[in-house]
Amino acid sequence: MPSIEETVKVFFENFSIDGIMRGDGEDVLPAFIAHIKDGNSVESFYGITTEGKMGPLNVLHDINRIPIPYRDCSIMNRYGVSRKRGLFSKKKSSTIITSRGCPCSCFYCVSGNSRSRKFTKRSWDNIADEIQLLVNKYDVDNIVFYDDCFFPNKKLVNDDAERFLSEIERVGCKGKFSWQVELRADVASNISKKLLQAMYISGCRQINLGIETPDPDFLKYLGKTVSVADVYTACNNIRTFTPKMIMGGTFIVGGPNVSEKVVLQTAKYAKDLGLHFANFFPLELHPGTPLYRKIYSDSDEWFQTIIHHKNNSQCLLYENSDFPEMQLKKAVEKAYALFYDTAWENRMEKMLGDEYGDIWSVLTKRNKRLARR
Repeated sequence: MPSIEETVKVFFENFSIDGIMRGDGEDVLPAFIAHIKDGNSVESFYGITTEGKMGPLNVLHDINRIPIPYRDCSIMNRYGVSRKRGLFSKKKSSTIITSRGCPCSCFYCVSGNSRSRKFTKRSWDNIADEIQLLVNKYDVDNIVFYDDCFFPNKKLVNDDAERFLSEIERVGCKGKFSWQVELRADVASNISKKLLQAMYISGCRQINLGIETPDPDFLKYLGKTVSVADVYTACNNIRTFTPKMIMGGTFIVGGPNVSEKVVLQTAKYAKDLGLHFANFFPLELHPGTPLYRKIYSDSDEWFQTIIHHKNNSQCLLYENSDFPEMQLKKAVEKAYALFYDTAWENRMEKMLGDEYGDIWSVLTKRNKRLARR
C-alpha cells in the first residue's frame, strides 16, 4: 500500500519512518544503500519519498533482469499451494509470477491503479527457463501462475499461447507438469479451439476467470470492460473444447444496490455457468482507485477503519446503509452453500475420483472462513 500516493501521509503520520521507496526496488535499493554509505541524507536521494517530498513511482521496465527467485529443497518442501490449487499434483506444487501491474484500470482494483497502468511482463523464454528449473531440479509437477491475467491481451492471446507452449516444449517440459492460470473472461473468450486443446495437452488443467457479476450495470460501475457475453463465450468454449478442464470463477458482491437477493442471484449465475469452483468476495475499497475517490474525499478513511477496527473485516468494505457488513457476510455464506450443494458434490466426486474427499473437507472450512472475513 505505501506505493499508492494517497496512502503515503498515513504512514508518515502513524509510523516512525524516514522514507518510503514506492514501486519496484531492484534498481533503486542498491543505489540508495550506496547513497547512504557515502554519508548522504535520506531526503537527498532521488528515489525516496519523505514526509516533505513525494518521490517517484519507481518502475522496472525489463523484469527479465530480475533473477529467478531463490529456492532450495527446504523451502520447496515447506511451502506449496492450497489443495484446491494442486488437484493434479502427485509430487510438489509451486508458484510463478510472470508480470507486474495490470494493463487494465478497473475502478476497484489496486493492481492497475497502484502502478499507473505500467504493466510489465517477462518473456516467454524467461518463464520457460524457470519452469525447467522447477521441474528438473525440484521435481515439481504442478505450477500455479499467480498473475492477474497470464495472457494479458485479448487480441494477442492466441499468439501468446502458441509461443508459451512452444517454449514449454523447447525446455523439454511438455506434459511433465500440470498448470493453471488466471484470465480475464474477454481474453479467455478469444482463445481458439485449437489453442485451448493444445493448452490442455501441454498440461493446463485449470483456468480461473475474473467474472465479478451477471449485472451489466454493476460491471460498468466497477469499470470492468468485460461483458456478460464474454463470460458465457469463455465458459462455453472451455466446457465444449476441453471438457475435463477445471473452471474457477471469482465474483464481487457489494455496491450501492446489493441485497441478499443480488448475492444469491450471483451464486446461481456461477452455477449456471458450469464452474467447478467459485469465490464470492465483498467489494473492497482501496485508496488510489477511482472507486475509492468517488466515495471518500478523505483518503484517511481506509486507514482509520483498519487501525481502529471500525468493522469486523481486514479491509474497508463497501457498506450499503440498507445492507451493512454483517448482513453482507451472512449472504455470502449463503451463496457458498448454494453453490457448493449436493449436486456439486456428486459432480465433483465423479470428476475428481480419489481426490474428492480431500478437496471437499478443505473447501468446507475455507468457504466459512472467506464468508466471515
